[in-house]
Amino acid sequence: MVLIAILSVSATITFSCIVPFLPTEATKRKGLTTTDVGFVIGYYQLILFIASPIIGKYMAVLRANRTFVGGVILCGISSIAFGFADYLPSGPMFFFGLLVCRTTQALGGVAFNTASMTIFGRLFPDRISLAMGIIEVSFGLGNTLGPAIGSGLYEVGGYMLPLFVVGSAQLLLVLVALPFYRGLLSEVQRETFRPSWDYVDDIGLNLILIGISFAILGISCAVLFVPVFKWCLDAVKNEGYSEKSSTTCGQISGYFMSFYALGCFIGTAVGGFSAEHLGFEWTATAVAGIQIINVGVLNNDRLTKTPQNLLLSKQIK
Repeated sequence: MVLIAILSVSATITFSCIVPFLPTEATKRKGLTTTDVGFVIGYYQLILFIASPIIGKYMAVLRANRTFVGGVILCGISSIAFGFADYLPSGPMFFFGLLVCRTTQALGGVAFNTASMTIFGRLFPDRISLAMGIIEVSFGLGNTLGPAIGSGLYEVGGYMLPLFVVGSAQLLLVLVALPFYRGLLSEVQRETFRPSWDYVDDIGLNLILIGISFAILGISCAVLFVPVFKWCLDAVKNEGYSEKSSTTCGQISGYFMSFYALGCFIGTAVGGFSAEHLGFEWTATAVAGIQIINVGVLNNDRLTKTPQNLLLSKQIK
């Protein structure tokens, strides 16, 4: 479990390290717009949305162990390839080159994300909330360290250095971990969860307020994400399916990551466009409004499913 968490952190760093410097490099040196950059960053989530159900469906055939290791390796190779994209001409060629690198990076992310959830769901069905907490900690820590590492290396060596360093470190870590990999599925360690929040942009006097807001957002996501996978397992168990089956866990993991990725893709792509044309303040306000609507919808659904209302519904019928 610890080894999976470490590899997940390092793999997450490979695709989150570009956040601090890609917008500057792409817009000032390569002729892309803010909308283009938002799409490139969000494109990762689009591929996750499309590929997660497919990989999850065939997880029993692909095997979770091999899928996890293969995905982590692909993330490292894709990160290095992302660095070589700097040699592409400015404009559309650079844009589509980034999309190709982002595609392979996303496929690696799909593989290790879905496989890690499948492994935990299969081995620890009675402690799935704990396992999901560890997964969220790993992803959150990777998303937190990635921008910091990327920004620091970018200041030292420019665009290519952070991508080469994190990609090479990822591949080296896999090689070091391989001798211990046979015992991977037998390792169990109790952990608590405190998923970390991602990066914040430097926008002057509002930085502290933005940081506090994202910290609260991270806590909220922890409360939201961790129980969902357990609810999905409970739902399929109530339908008569085995919650310890690789096929069941793989498909649930795939759909979970798919719709999570869809939201991330829409948010990043639309967010880039909205920030460019409406500004950060209105974009953040719109996102908050959407969440308030979601709270109302979910609360209404909860109220309509209380025992009293269900009994009343049966009496009416």
